[in-house]
Amino acid sequence: MNSHRILKHIQIQITVYDFLWIDNGKYVAIAAECLPEGFKARQLRAEYKMEAHLSDMIYPKSKAFGNRVLVSLENSEQKPYAVVEFWEEDV
Repeated sequence: MNSHRILKHIQIQITVYDFLWIDNGKYVAIAAECLPEGFKARQLRAEYKMEAHLSDMIYPKSKAFGNRVLVSLENSEQKPYAVVEFWEEDV
């Protein structure tokens, strides 16, 4: 996977328990869904840029660099909500 590509889009479903925003754990969970099949993450780094709110759409984009994958969770204007980087465990 050498090129930046859109994998899918996700519409955020906010509940009263979310207090109208997505918490850090949800950003990481969404990004983890974008990892290649068989990728076994041993470490991650997350950078939070802005909050997503009710009815926002998230467009994940991923790019692989050797043993790591960078996932950018962006809005329709390509501004990131969060950027999550995963490192694969040593084989």
